[in-house]
Amino acid sequence: MSATTEKIPVTFAGVDRPGTVPAWAREFHPTRSTLSQLCAASVLPGISVVQSSKPKNITDALDKFSKLFSCVSNAADPSVRLVLGFNNAESKDVLGLAPIIARFPGLFARIELARGKRELEHALLEAMTKALAGSQEHDPLAEVSSIAKVDRSLRGPSGRIDAKKVADAFGFTPAELGRQIGVTRQRLSKTPDAEALQPLLRPYERIARLRTIFSDADFKAWLNTPNEHLEDGDPPIAYLKEGAQEPLAAFTENMLTGAPS
Repeated sequence: MSATTEKIPVTFAGVDRPGTVPAWAREFHPTRSTLSQLCAASVLPGISVVQSSKPKNITDALDKFSKLFSCVSNAADPSVRLVLGFNNAESKDVLGLAPIIARFPGLFARIELARGKRELEHALLEAMTKALAGSQEHDPLAEVSSIAKVDRSLRGPSGRIDAKKVADAFGFTPAELGRQIGVTRQRLSKTPDAEALQPLLRPYERIARLRTIFSDADFKAWLNTPNEHLEDGDPPIAYLKEGAQEPLAAFTENMLTGAPS
């Protein structure tokens, strides 16, 4: 095992009993736990592998799983990941978990699912790769003083991105921003800088960096003006309404750095 993977602790957990560690996973020196112990932990391991015979067990123990899902989606460490491993699940049953996962903002970006035991190794390796990438992510633009100042303008006292400040900067109402990122207005208003919202708000922070070259009024005008450099000449705001925040964030970064679009 490489030294880098040792930075990402792995725990195998069962629903009612400690998880079973497959022979191939021993190189990660994982620990064993139960679902209840994971939920009660003050800090989650880097990767939690929860083993269950079938997806129905999740709906049957939804209170326990909801607490775990909430902990994962709200984890301060962006590299935290969850793997749900089943013994032999039908595709339709796995797909049926989508409405449950969707209840927790940002969880979809932190979870991997394995339909059977043979797929579990692949799911864990994928989670490990993403966890390592997340822990090593570098944002060189954040080191530019003018951009750092704009970034700070969108953050609350906690240091996290604040949804209210983002909505104001873009000229949106909280309800409009909520529709774009799939979060209710009430949830945004209750905790606008929630940890779970950070992955959803991060592209807006990157887009708002254009305020280093535009005035606030010009930035809002740019959002609503058809742009020949975007697909179909759409205005940038169309990307946000369609949930394409990441491509627009990449486009704006190219504008700032002078890279070809």
